Amino acid sequence: MKKLTLIPLLLISFLLVYSCDSDDDDDIDDGDDIVTPIEDIDPYYTNTIEPIINQSCATSGCHDAATKADGIELTSFDKVKDAFVNEHAWEEITSNRMPVGTPLSQTDKDAIEAWIDSDYSDGVVEVPATYVSDIAPLMSQGCATSACHDSKSPKAGLDLSTYQLVKTTFSSTGIYKCFR
Repeated sequence: MKKLTLIPLLLISFLLVYSCDSDDDDDIDDGDDIVTPIEDIDPYYTNTIEPIINQSCATSGCHDAATKADGIELTSFDKVKDAFVNEHAWEEITSNRMPVGTPLSQTDKDAIEAWIDSDYSDGVVEVPATYVSDIAPLMSQGCATSACHDSKSPKAGLDLSTYQLVKTTFSSTGIYKCFR
């Protein structure tokens, strides 16, 4: 099974649909079934927790990759989760022993507590989707048309007329990262 990020793909499709005008519906390759992760925004580690940790904990002289105060490095999802699960980081935060100098705001503590309550979610929830039923209709209605990104005259050199071409375009250009 292939994995793509649904929200960025839908946003890109939305933008392409509204940036290209045409009523021509070219046929689109059926493609393979895919499992599409969507972001669980509240709380989402990358958008909510990581900025707090980077600003207050994984700093020079504390828990960055170079210093690793008390042997604890807080520079990745797995390392931060491990610190909360095995190194009692939450107790250090709630007792205001950490971060040293300036305790976290209540808003930051609430966000971390919600993350803990979510069982340390990394924000990815897998939702079954297929190219044929979920993505192809969006592409055929506004993207892979004769006025935009079809195989005959692809605008900006982007041919989005088949599953493989859509997959290759999104994977090779990294365009989906613009919407994370």
